Amino acid sequence: MMGIAFSRTSCIGTSLMSSHFLSKYHHIRNYGRVHIRIGSATLLRMHMKLLSKIQTASSCQFHDVTGKWKGKDEVRLHLSKEINLEKVASNSYRSGFAKSRGINVMAEVDVPGHAESWGVGYPDLWPSSSCREPLDVTKNFTFDLISGMLSDMRKIFPFGLFHLGGDEVNTDCWSSTPHVKKWLAERNMTTKGAYEYFVLKAQEIAISKGWIPVNWLGGGVCPAAVAKGFRCIFSNQGFWYLDHLDVPWEDVYTADPVEGIHDASKQKLVIGGEVCMWGETADTSDVLQTIWPRAAAAAERLWSKKEDISGNITLTALPRLHYFRCLLNRRGVAAAPVNNKYARQPPTGPGSCYLQ
Repeated sequence: MMGIAFSRTSCIGTSLMSSHFLSKYHHIRNYGRVHIRIGSATLLRMHMKLLSKIQTASSCQFHDVTGKWKGKDEVRLHLSKEINLEKVASNSYRSGFAKSRGINVMAEVDVPGHAESWGVGYPDLWPSSSCREPLDVTKNFTFDLISGMLSDMRKIFPFGLFHLGGDEVNTDCWSSTPHVKKWLAERNMTTKGAYEYFVLKAQEIAISKGWIPVNWLGGGVCPAAVAKGFRCIFSNQGFWYLDHLDVPWEDVYTADPVEGIHDASKQKLVIGGEVCMWGETADTSDVLQTIWPRAAAAAERLWSKKEDISGNITLTALPRLHYFRCLLNRRGVAAAPVNNKYARQPPTGPGSCYLQ
């Protein structure tokens, strides 16, 4: 399973997910899956019945590049006509656009972090006015809302995997919030234990809706995960995060999804991988040249055996990547020069797309 993940933490950049933008992805058939993180802002575009208060209270509020909510009265943007993820997702399936190309759409709703704006409509989700993130682990209401949200999203996203995030969670304010601190003490639980409790409970909810839950974990997770019999989707932050502009195509190409896994039966539990287009520093003006052609290098790596990519890749893989970049350019996709020192830079001089 090969995937490419898109994320926006800022409402300003949610045009990245517009129907017009996704229509550029006829060439994404190199990948079998598109993973869209529906962040604390873009979730509001889903038009889910249960979250009506969130939609009306904080309909696409401005977020800074770290994804932190800046206050509902500071800036309000209205992009509902341009961005409607429900419509995008539904059209992708019902019109056959994605399905006919063998592409599945895996949605992600990140909990308990990256959900601060939810409390604008439902303040009970915040542990306190000074502790707005992570979501309140002590309240049944938190999990009831997640359950209802996933029920609505199950109607929109038919793919069998659903991503629950779980990354970048700072639990410090849980231990300083009186009612949460009391709840932890009653259960002899640390904040780390409470985070695990939250993640597992969210997974149980997803499973009850007929989904296989997916979560982010740290670097080097695949060897540890498969050793315990779990399946793993490889995404190496050092090489396959496309917003790292200084990573050359060679490093993308040679990253090994089964590194450190020597048992062939365990290697089969690495079911695929994905490159990630984190969008804090990208919008529609530069996202395509940030993604391409480096994402294609990862795609070839995923469908190739390790022994097939050995040798001098400058002589074997590089000509194919140059050709693919030229092909994308001819199709109107703004793929950057293959040998850029930094991704998405313009060519250093004139010449054929094969040579730039």
